Amino acid sequence: MPTGVLRFCLEYASKDEAAPGGVLTVVRERFADLAAGDLGELVGAAYDFRNNFIPHAKQELTDRTQAENGLKQWVVAIRALHEAAGHQAVADVV
Repeated sequence: MPTGVLRFCLEYASKDEAAPGGVLTVVRERFADLAAGDLGELVGAAYDFRNNFIPHAKQELTDRTQAENGLKQWVVAIRALHEAAGHQAVADVV
């Protein structure tokens, strides 16, 4: 799932140890700025909610408050991704 790959990239880019090279070095370089903020945490929360309640239904979602909070997490994560994508697009042009 693309969200899982994004989560991995953000988590990997935030680590301090040296990357072994190749694609992992590129991941570290390209995602370093994004990993410095709270985007990884937002994506992780949305990803976890999705995995627990949507495709795999590990848990039943019957609590309205929990459903609302999960949806709000998704909206916040999508907005942050949109803003990050706009920032990256401008950075790539400049």
